[in-house]
Amino acid sequence: MSAAIKYISKEEIILLSNVKSLAHRMKLEYANDFSSINTPQRVSIFRENPYGVFNAMSAFSDRCNLFITKMGTVIPQNDPSVHAVVLAFSSQTGKPLAILDGDAITHLKCAAITALVTDLCALPEAKVLALIGSGIQAREQIRGVGAVRQLEQIRIFSRDGNRVRSFIEENSQLCDSAEFVSCASANEAIANAEVISTATTSFEPVISAEALDGKFVHINCMGNHTPHSRELPIRILQQSLLIVEDIPTAILEAGEIHRDAITIEKLVKQTLSKLQQQRTVFASTGHAFLDLITVGYVLAALKEPQ
Repeated sequence: MSAAIKYISKEEIILLSNVKSLAHRMKLEYANDFSSINTPQRVSIFRENPYGVFNAMSAFSDRCNLFITKMGTVIPQNDPSVHAVVLAFSSQTGKPLAILDGDAITHLKCAAITALVTDLCALPEAKVLALIGSGIQAREQIRGVGAVRQLEQIRIFSRDGNRVRSFIEENSQLCDSAEFVSCASANEAIANAEVISTATTSFEPVISAEALDGKFVHINCMGNHTPHSRELPIRILQQSLLIVEDIPTAILEAGEIHRDAITIEKLVKQTLSKLQQQRTVFASTGHAFLDLITVGYVLAALKEPQ
């Protein structure tokens, strides 16, 4: 009988987490040739009443010696609303390597790709982060931006003021150098920000286009999106350099406006001075290749064979 497949828990993944180190690995992977990477579109099963979705996202990298599939459910009316696992197989032997806690992989991945894109796009001296949202993804935005910028202030707005207070109490240790400020509105939060992160479930824009007129800031848009609704006004997307993980996925899941975006693969080859002198928006829709890089990073840290 074959040995049981190793399960890598949330706690183990958190202990291994070094956001800046993983962001560097992501940058190296995106700078390489993509001919050996295969990431088919995600497969989704939708349930209408009550609403729920089951997703499966697969990826292969010959360079990383991995096949992975992340499978998960999204049930918005539940708390927590997302549950996931990742299956990892050796692409050389075909043997299963591990089952990993999918939520922890997703959170670590989001923090690291935020760190990578923010480091490329935000001004080096950026010190103020505006954070719209107070959930788990908002926490990962602090980890991601804080890994690459010396933040002095984090300005937070959420529709639930009580939740903001709890969020600050629970997460202020993530960035000891920063003052955490609860704001009365999203536009107040972004007033003096050099980096903005949106991490909400809103189907309508959470900030106004007018509030950003004439401002060169970097925005990480990490929350809700459909082809017909999103956290940012269309005008902001039209007047910014738009960045996505994968253009076909972004068009399918967030609309045609993303057709002229640039991918992270192209972003890592841009001139930093040009990137940092314009408004940039990272419109994240997720991509299985980032999950694969994160799984490879965790397996390597555990010294698991690949």
